[in-house]
Amino acid sequence: MLYRQRWWLLPLSALLLLSLLLSAPARAEPAQALRWMVQESPPHFNFVNGRPPATPEELDTGSVGRYLRQLLGRLPGYRVEFVEANASRVEQQARQGETFCATQIKRTPQRLQWLYFTPLFPVLAGEEFRLVLRADLAARISPEGQRPSLAELLNQSGLRVQVAVGRSFNPAIDALLALHEVPRVQLDSRQSRRLLELVRGGRIDMTIEYGSIVRRFLGGRDAADGVTSLAFVEHQTPFDVMVACTRNAGGRAAIEAIDAAVREIAREGLRAPWVSAWREGGADAAALKRLQAYLDERAKGGPRID
Repeated sequence: MLYRQRWWLLPLSALLLLSLLLSAPARAEPAQALRWMVQESPPHFNFVNGRPPATPEELDTGSVGRYLRQLLGRLPGYRVEFVEANASRVEQQARQGETFCATQIKRTPQRLQWLYFTPLFPVLAGEEFRLVLRADLAARISPEGQRPSLAELLNQSGLRVQVAVGRSFNPAIDALLALHEVPRVQLDSRQSRRLLELVRGGRIDMTIEYGSIVRRFLGGRDAADGVTSLAFVEHQTPFDVMVACTRNAGGRAAIEAIDAAVREIAREGLRAPWVSAWREGGADAAALKRLQAYLDERAKGGPRID
């Protein structure tokens, strides 16, 4: 009898339950883990006490580090895990189809088989490659300060030149190194100084490195301990700093999200904190003007994914 008297409460209870379900906040999807391959390259990307950053919040020094902090903060669907890896390991894991992204790897026709690429920003003054060599050799090949040609130097017999395994410079330099079968040394990401030390010790005659890294190695000077560096003809080919992600479904989703975030950062109101890092790093007015023009174009353009 009591049941018959309260049958009308059942529809009301169902409506109340439905109302509670609809008003409950939607549960956020868990962020997807994304491995991000990095290697230390001071002063633009620095490790924390000798290890890769644990979180994007630790990326507070260097122009590349500060940029990545802004970039990764605009990828809410991902939880980034930094992994130390040099170019050889990046290529190996990309060939195996493992999903990850990486910043410090150059776009080459061969790597397009395994990786998607999208550009971040152009290389500025001080980030161009230089020949690193003994000062006495530099005085012989460039007595009046002219730019030597790497092609002509490699034609000289007996010149001991070495570069790192998996290192790509630009198409012109890479082609010359392959043509002359320049020896490549296996280095991990923490051994970037090793080739510079071999030059200083007289065990090799020459290598190739970014100008900013050479100056840091030389204590902020143009020459020290009998070592110096020279700008050279083939290094002038311009290129962009890239992000690469594995060429599979997971990598495609990640590179699309990254490309959208890059275009967002390039907008006038968001670029200032990152551009200030370049000013602190000593970029000159001409380089900064070129950077601003590049960012204007990137902000107004559509996706750029290869």
